[in-house]
Amino acid sequence: MKGKGLICFCLAAFLVAVFAAGLLVAADQPDTVKIYKTETFGKHTKGPVEFTHKKHVDEHKVACVECHHDAKYDGKTNNWKEGDPVQKCDECHKKNKEGKIDKLQNAFHNNCRGCHKKQGKGPEAKCNECHAEKQ
Repeated sequence: MKGKGLICFCLAAFLVAVFAAGLLVAADQPDTVKIYKTETFGKHTKGPVEFTHKKHVDEHKVACVECHHDAKYDGKTNNWKEGDPVQKCDECHKKNKEGKIDKLQNAFHNNCRGCHKKQGKGPEAKCNECHAEKQ
């Protein structure tokens, strides 16, 4: 009977540790992310986008892998998993398309607008639905 008690204790401790790690990862999430970087996008024709990261995760239940992926992502297989380091998008997606990698602006537009269209809600057509006035 002692063996079963030890196993139950270890299992409970493991579950608490996993839950606590999840809370720490969630605590590191920014509330909003400002998408507006002149050196990456070049000359802006539209204002910045204030992406509501926390709202998308908490309220809309968007999974991390809907946006985050690893450098080997081929558009089909995403090996990134929660807890892996999050790179800034412009580490791979540059000002201009490089080989099969979308330029940064297209990566954002394709992912964000594509998701909104698929979900049938949120902004997807008019620039000013996401972009603030030009700064």
